[in-house]
Amino acid sequence: MTNKRGQIPWKIIGIILALAVLAIFIYALATGTNPLFGGIDTYGGGKVNVQQVVSGCQQKCITQSTVDYCGVAKEVVFEKGGEKRLYTCKGLENAGVALDKCTGINDGVCIETRSARLGNDFKEGAPLNPVAE
Repeated sequence: MTNKRGQIPWKIIGIILALAVLAIFIYALATGTNPLFGGIDTYGGGKVNVQQVVSGCQQKCITQSTVDYCGVAKEVVFEKGGEKRLYTCKGLENAGVALDKCTGINDGVCIETRSARLGNDFKEGAPLNPVAE
């Protein structure tokens, strides 16, 4: 019979590692990000995401979610390596990205929601990290 004292229980370590990988995978699916390597593409510009943002805006229009459509600023990258800019879905309607005007959301309510949530100083298309002059 072998002396098992001091040996590492490999099955327990394997189960713990598998659970950690599963947790990271579930987090990545839930948030739409990569928690381990998601920040790498921010050096030298961002990953193009304009089509994903437009698709999300179309869904918000269909569901008539005024707060999400008008009052939430999204980080948008138009070209590979380009800088991230802040836009609301309402602002993207005028940015030339094939997002049609949302007729289900009242413009007046949209303007009120935008100023209440983002403030009057918010500028559509402003760089995420503006360079100080």
